[in-house]
Amino acid sequence: MKDFILKYFSRLLAVIGCGTLVTACYGVPYEKFSTKVSCTVVDADNGAPIKGIQVRMTMGYRPSAGDNTVQGLVPIDEPVNAYTGPDGKVEEYLTSYSEPDCLMIECLDIDGADNGSYVPSSGIYRVEDAGDLEITLENIDEYDPYYIMVDMQ
Repeated sequence: MKDFILKYFSRLLAVIGCGTLVTACYGVPYEKFSTKVSCTVVDADNGAPIKGIQVRMTMGYRPSAGDNTVQGLVPIDEPVNAYTGPDGKVEEYLTSYSEPDCLMIECLDIDGADNGSYVPSSGIYRVEDAGDLEITLENIDEYDPYYIMVDMQ
């Protein structure tokens, strides 16, 4: 009986040892979090879609006291840049190894006066709400150039 127990106990230890060997060689499995971001950039005056706008998306989480923040967000990954098409839409899939709870979206008019000139805009949105956003941009002609310079800092 003693040999029987020792035989099966040694087999059990061998299986456990092989299992930890695989983990030691290849690391602990991890999960990637994926979020689909879909937004439309429109003119605040007439609601028309704007093409050629750079949309910068950064996943992160809301800070606690003492965290290093960027406009109220602790970034998890590098920002992803996308550009609006003729219909003013952007769709991107963002992935991260940490679970984000919010998303910062910045809109910059980088094409000059080709499609109109617009004031830069940024906002922080919950990840759950990132499926269908509408972002409105104000026309730059309505603002004083000094205001725009101060707003960008």
